[in-house]
Amino acid sequence: MRSAYAHAIENRYRFYSYGDASLLYRAETSDGR
Repeated sequence: MRSAYAHAIENRYRFYSYGDASLLYRAETSDGR
């Protein structure tokens, strides 16, 4: 995710300037974490 965000900034993409947000969850592992 960070590399995609850095790429967007370097290439002057504007998606990050509109205040959109994402909530990302980690996949649960087999031991329940």
